[in-house]
Amino acid sequence: MSAFMAYIVESLRDIVPQSKDSKLKRHVTSDCKCFDDGVTTLDAYYVQLINSVLSEIRKGKADYVFNFEQIKDIMRFEPRITVRYIAYAECYEIRKAK
Repeated sequence: MSAFMAYIVESLRDIVPQSKDSKLKRHVTSDCKCFDDGVTTLDAYYVQLINSVLSEIRKGKADYVFNFEQIKDIMRFEPRITVRYIAYAECYEIRKAK
C-alpha cells in the first residue's frame, strides 16, 4: 500500500462508524406511490457489490471497488483492510489486513 493510500485508509478508519451487522442491508419502505415491478434497483446492485466484496475478502481473497464511498462502506464492516490503487484499471484492490 502506498504512503498516500495508507494515510487515506487510516483517516477513514477514524471517521467511519463501525456497524454491528456483518453485511450491508437496506430496509426499503414503500410510500404506496410505487409498485414492485420486479426490476432490480441500482441500490440493490450496490448492496450486492458491497456484500460480494466483503464475502471475498473474508475468504482471504482480493476484490475490487471503484470509489472511496465503496471503500467507506466496506470499512464499516471490515475496518482492517489494505487498499491498492490500480491506475490502468481505475479501481481499488481491497484485501483484509493480516
